[in-house]
Parts: sequence; structure tokens; C-alpha cells
Amino acid sequence: MLKMNVKEINILLVEDDAVDCRLVKKFLSRSGPPGRFQVETADTLSQAIECLSSGSYDLVLLDLNLPDSSGIDTVQRTHETNSDVPIVVLTGLDDEEMGLEAIRKGAEDYLVKGNSLEYLLVRTIQYSLERKSVKQQLLESEIAKREAETANQAKSEFLANMSHELRTPLHSILGFASFGIKKYDSAKPEKLLDYFSRIKQSGKTLLELLNDLLDLAKLESRKLKFVFEPTNLALLVNSVTNEFDTMLSEKNLAVQHEVSNFNEQVTLDAEKIKQVLRNLLNNAIKFSPDGGAIDVAIGRTDNSVRVSVRDQGPGIPPDELESVFDKFMQSSKTMTGAGGTGLGLAICQEIVAAHKGRIWAENRPEGGAVFSFEIPLSLNVYIQEQPLLAGAGSDSGV
Repeated sequence: MLKMNVKEINILLVEDDAVDCRLVKKFLSRSGPPGRFQVETADTLSQAIECLSSGSYDLVLLDLNLPDSSGIDTVQRTHETNSDVPIVVLTGLDDEEMGLEAIRKGAEDYLVKGNSLEYLLVRTIQYSLERKSVKQQLLESEIAKREAETANQAKSEFLANMSHELRTPLHSILGFASFGIKKYDSAKPEKLLDYFSRIKQSGKTLLELLNDLLDLAKLESRKLKFVFEPTNLALLVNSVTNEFDTMLSEKNLAVQHEVSNFNEQVTLDAEKIKQVLRNLLNNAIKFSPDGGAIDVAIGRTDNSVRVSVRDQGPGIPPDELESVFDKFMQSSKTMTGAGGTGLGLAICQEIVAAHKGRIWAENRPEGGAVFSFEIPLSLNVYIQEQPLLAGAGSDSGV
């Protein structure tokens, strides 16, 4: 008796001859521990296709001549139904050319019914299953290799982008500090004030970048604790919007709220959702034309709540609607010099994911972008303290 692993093997036997069915089942029952081979039968190709479409099998034993199909077409149609399941052809025709053609059309092997069938059957099954296992391992290895290569490339791009983002404000700080040192005794006070103002702004930009990097690193490492509590989301949105009064006034922007009719409590981490709202509003303000309007809406969707921030800016190219949530990504259509670390939306995505929600971007038919996020009204979590996000509240752009 051939020694094989104890794992149960599910076989679909496609055979319309009752005698041959009994023989194959008998051979298999003698070739391993009881219950080793679980055999299900189909006596037509259409029945076999139905089984393969809905069931899970390790192997198909296939007769070529069936009431509704014959010859190589039987193999091809079976293989097309589920190419992941190995096919071993069982036939009474000792035709080498037919066997080769069956293998070309997707079969693993070709066995001729006869006195030696019992001897060959289990060995062929074992070979086919081992070959399937090796192919699966090779596929998994290739997938793992591609994922590792993608991760390495992403890491390299991240480090290159981070280096660039850090150097820009640092060069500005060093440059204007150098000017101030050289000209401190001859420059006019207003010129020195300009140097100090530029140094301060560059320092602020650098601090925002470092805060965002720390926030993102902690979020991605899942080491942050969240405090989930029932919260009035409408009041939260209004509170964050009020923080931007000065920026809105500078660009003569109007904010239109569609939140007054939403009074339900939502289980969330208030500080983190504030950070999401700040990023979305900050983006909308930066890319809105002077004198435009920003719409902020809250709505109920089944057991979730959706918050949307709509602007009247240039919008986002369709092929960048998903990539805008990548680290350091800034849309090619919205690179207006408005600044931002390019980490804001990546942070938003992590925060929303921690709330078991989703965030996405769309374009308005009349022009402009819409950023929306959706979170459940209530999370199946214990209302208890979990890691608190350091640096919550930093604003950053797309």
C-alpha cells in the first residue's frame, strides 16, 4: 500500500459507466486509510461543471466519452470551468496521440482503463496532487517576492521623498540664518524681520512634517491607543470648522453646513476624527478659488455615518483618486504651491481604518473634489482607553 499523508482528498469522478465507477471507488478504498479518498460522482459533463462551479475538489477523474460530451472537448471544457483542479483522464482508448492532446488541453495525466489501472491510479493521483502543491508553493513564493520588491521600492521612495521634504525647510532655515548673520550690522530692520519670518515659517513646516511622520509611524505600527466614546459628530464638525475662520476670511470662502439635521451619537475617538476633519478642510481651503464655497455634509447610511467635504477647486485626475492617499502624494493637478507635507491623507486613511471605516475621493460633475469618510455609528469595542495619538491636530495638505 502506498504511504501518503493523512489529509482527506476530495475527488470528483466523472464517469457514466456504473461498473467503472464501482471499480475506481474500490481501488481507492484499498489504497489508503478509511475515508482517505472522498469520492463524489457525476455521470455527465454538465453535472460535473455544476459540481466544479459550486464545490471544492482536489482532483477530477474524467472519462472522455460522456452522454453530453466526447473526446478532447470534454477535457477542455472541464479545465476551463476550474483550471486550479488537476484533471486525470480515465479512458478505454489506448491512444497515445489522444493522451498527449488531452495533456495539452489541461489534463495532468492520461490513464487507460485495464488490468494495471489500480496500480497506476493512486500513484498518478499522488503525483498530480504533489505537482499542484509545488505549483501553489511556487506561486506563493512569486507573490511573496513581488510583494517584497514592492515594499522595498515603496521604502526607497518613502526615504527619498522624506529626505527631500526635510531638506527643503532646513535649507531655508540655514540660508536665511546665514543671511542674517552676514548682514546683521548693515541690513535694515524690516529685512532682518523678513529673514526671521521666513526662518519661523520654515521651522513650522519642518515641525509639521516631523509631527506627521511620527503620527503616521505610530498609526501604521498599531501601537496607538484610541479612546472610543459616544460623541455628537455634528458639534465636532462645527467646532473644527470654526478653527478655520481666519483662513476662510483671507480667501473670502463660505462654508455651507448640511449637518443640522444629524443629532445621533457616534462612537469615535474625538481627537482623531478632529484630525481627519482638519486635514480635509485644510485641503479644501488650499485648493478652493477665492470667493468660492466649501460644503460640509453629514448623513446617515444604514448603520454608518458619512462625512463629506466638497470644494470648488481644480479636482483630481481620475487615475489619481486612489493614490492621493499614498505617503507624500500630491495630485499633479493640484500642485499649486499651496504647501503641505503630503502625509495628511495617509494619516486620515489610517485613522478612519482604525474606526472600521473607509475614506475615498471623488470629483464633482460641476467641478471640484469631494473627500468623504464613512464610519460605523457604533463600534463593537469596549469603551475603554486605548493608545492616544501623539501630535493630534497637526494640519497637512494633499
